[in-house]
Amino acid sequence: MGVNHIGGNIPIVISHLYQLKILNMAINKLLGSIPAEIFNISSLEELILGDNLFSGNISIAAGALPKLKVVDLQHNKLSGEIPLSLFNMSSIRDFTLKNNNLHGSLPQDLCRHLPQLENFAITYNYFGGNIPRQIDNCTLLKGLYLGGNSFTGFIPKEIGLHLVTLRQSMDLRELFLQEEIFIVMGF
Repeated sequence: MGVNHIGGNIPIVISHLYQLKILNMAINKLLGSIPAEIFNISSLEELILGDNLFSGNISIAAGALPKLKVVDLQHNKLSGEIPLSLFNMSSIRDFTLKNNNLHGSLPQDLCRHLPQLENFAITYNYFGGNIPRQIDNCTLLKGLYLGGNSFTGFIPKEIGLHLVTLRQSMDLRELFLQEEIFIVMGF
């Protein structure tokens, strides 16, 4: 149902589609909060709701989807912190929350519970604190997009030393961090 310019709220009746694997309602004009009932669809593998007008917080219930591989909520007006339950889902491969109004810091053990993570994109939000040093534990990571936030400190040298596959897809150019580490990473 993506790219249809559908407006209004997501009908809660969608949560009765118990066999639904992919919910793609991207590039519409949907608004309001993302209904918590969506997170009752235990068969859901891909939640693609980017490029809409959703606002409010991401429900803590989002972490209750055992098969979820793709979370794409980019280009909305979501606010608040990312629920910690989303960082504890071992099935997630693609985590895209760019261009929202999200804030907070990233868990220092970000990769510990996300062993399948291949893409992590949170550009243009209001995240702060340090970039987790243990990011090198995400051994499958191919895309890391962190620019346009308020991170402080150093870019962990582990990113450049251990994640060779990241070198061509990193978006760190807009981080305002200490420059000396860029030499280690080859920038």
